[in-house]
Amino acid sequence: MLYTPFRTGARAYIEFEQYMRAAINDEKTKIEADSAYEKQEARGNLLTAMLKVSASEAKQDGGAKKTTFTDEEVLGNAFMFFLAGYDTTANSMIYACICLALYDDLQDNVTEEIDRVYDEMEKAGRTTLDYEEDYPKLKYTLCFM
Repeated sequence: MLYTPFRTGARAYIEFEQYMRAAINDEKTKIEADSAYEKQEARGNLLTAMLKVSASEAKQDGGAKKTTFTDEEVLGNAFMFFLAGYDTTANSMIYACICLALYDDLQDNVTEEIDRVYDEMEKAGRTTLDYEEDYPKLKYTLCFM
């Protein structure tokens, strides 16, 4: 069956929703099963943070009023953060490619710096780049990005 861009997008949304609902249920189970898990700091995980806040507010309110996120609200927020992050990254990459294509001196400087870092890596007897050692050497490239 041939998928049009609209059908492909709709299918991707359905799969994303299924995945996120499973992740929401998994996190809720962990929070409900372990009160210490609820008190732990959520590091880098927006989904867990939203669900923990929601769970703690529900306990504080004692059911008096609705101040917690519904699953649909959590799902909507996760989708928007995912989409916003994807779009921003894609636009940044497109802009970077356009700049490299239009400005030969910029492209040459970035290429020279990357080549220099690879040469230093080989002289050190390594076959792969090391994030902590090599990434800070890419100052011009980082400024460009």
